[in-house]
Amino acid sequence: MNKKNNVLLVSFSVILLVFLMNSSVINRTSLALQENRDSDYNLNSYDRFTWKWSLTEVISTESDGESYGSRTIIDSSGNIHVVWADFSDYSSSGTDSDIFYKRWDVLSSSWTTTEVVSTESGFDSANPSFAIDSSGNIYVCWDDLTNYAGAGTDFDIFYKFWDALSSSWNDTELVSTGSNVNSFTPSLGVDSVGNVHIVWRDPTNYVGSGTDDDIACRRWNATSSSWSAIEVVSTQSNQLSVAPSLFIDSTDKVHVTWHDFTDFGGAGTDEDIFYKSWENPSTSWTNTEVVSTESTLNSRYSSLVVDSVGNVHIAWHDQTTYDSSGADWDIFYKCKDVLSSSWTTTEVVSTESIGDSYYNSIAADSEGTIHVAWYDATEYVSSGTDVDIFYKRKDILSPWTTTDVVSTESSGISNFPSIVVDTSGIIQLFWDDFTNYDSCGTDKDIFYKRLSGVPAAPEIAFVVPNPDEDGSVNLDWNDVYGADMYYVYRSSSYIWSVEGLTPIHSTSSSSFIDALPSPGFYYYVIVAQNYVGNGAQSNCQFIEYKVPALREFAITFGILGGAAVILIAITNLRKKKQKSSI
Repeated sequence: MNKKNNVLLVSFSVILLVFLMNSSVINRTSLALQENRDSDYNLNSYDRFTWKWSLTEVISTESDGESYGSRTIIDSSGNIHVVWADFSDYSSSGTDSDIFYKRWDVLSSSWTTTEVVSTESGFDSANPSFAIDSSGNIYVCWDDLTNYAGAGTDFDIFYKFWDALSSSWNDTELVSTGSNVNSFTPSLGVDSVGNVHIVWRDPTNYVGSGTDDDIACRRWNATSSSWSAIEVVSTQSNQLSVAPSLFIDSTDKVHVTWHDFTDFGGAGTDEDIFYKSWENPSTSWTNTEVVSTESTLNSRYSSLVVDSVGNVHIAWHDQTTYDSSGADWDIFYKCKDVLSSSWTTTEVVSTESIGDSYYNSIAADSEGTIHVAWYDATEYVSSGTDVDIFYKRKDILSPWTTTDVVSTESSGISNFPSIVVDTSGIIQLFWDDFTNYDSCGTDKDIFYKRLSGVPAAPEIAFVVPNPDEDGSVNLDWNDVYGADMYYVYRSSSYIWSVEGLTPIHSTSSSSFIDALPSPGFYYYVIVAQNYVGNGAQSNCQFIEYKVPALREFAITFGILGGAAVILIAITNLRKKKQKSSI
């Protein structure tokens, strides 16, 4: 009987050792199969029809005076930059209107404190325009009443530059040096080599242009570090030319649009939308083109954008009753096709509006979708009788979407929107608002919203070291743009779906240290969340919690010893039974 017991004990021990030695191999083989399947597994959550607007944020939080006329741009890293004019006596800026600046920092996921740009100005500074280059340098211009650098007491065009290397603003420069009357409403762009182009409205008799208001232009040459002579863009105009808008495309071609009283090309004596372009290496302006050819009444305040393939998109507000638009002001739109060099027929954007629609802002994303925002007096979708911010978009092969009311938390006048689209396709929209929202007061403030879908799926980095011997697991994943929270899921088997699982942790950071309960294989996924909802789950990463060899031997020995004790106990029990039976 002792011999049989010993044979049984040895057989049991061998089986147990073989199981312990091969369990990790089985898990690794299973893991390889699952990871191969995972490479073919993908969820696409990028569907704009499910996107939602965020809640309103107040940007001008340090302001206690009127804030107005915001402009926004996004750099290549996703940082959002905003400038506006402000009457607040902030940072000893005085009670006159000054140019303020703020930035949404992607790394810290927060807004910076407000900076005063027009530090040399002692009188009203307004109508800012700005751009940013690939190195992160910021270029800002505005009109200013200050008698600075011999500018005189009339309004002039001022300019400033923020150096990304030194992280500081340079001194203000006077751009409209030859002007002896009021210069207004500049628009600025910077090309790929750092040349700065500025256009503005000016009644100065430049180069025989006459005393009517014209569109003037000046360039900063990055190579020679000098300003060019002032040029006149609106050379075919003999009446008022006002409100220029400038855009520089990916080929460094400069595009300018404005509205004009001149009867040029059969435009008539009403106001119309004019357009010109300037291209290197010819360094000359094209002939003026009339854009609002279907309009018979006043067309004003155009905005301009050029998409990634070179199509020119212009929108403006128009008094013409066109295509059943009615006798009120509406937002009109046209596109110049880069291949045919011809303009499309006019389209009415504000088709749901029955009140006046004014002052649009236009943007294009990387897919060629056109986004337009404007302010509107229509009581649409319970927006009320106050003025609100409306929004629409148009895909390349699709008609315009229905109108969205953006300023849903506003109960006062909302106007002068500024729209931009980031590299992820998320729409960023700013505007002026009189609403006392979030205790900002009854003065005008800068409000902000974004239109976004659920966040993209995070990507978890390989877990190292693997195997792990202390049970402490460092998880790292990429910081997903627009995510507010991350949920960590863990399972002892591969995670195909988080449905039915409960997250072990939630965090706003992109890392987590997990403490494993016992040796074995563990699998992780991360899900990002924002105000819209949960995004798709991340890739699945695994960790093997494997105790060190000495501990493993002790555990194995303990298991075998325990098995031996059990077998001996069984043997002794049988012996007792045999003796008792005798």
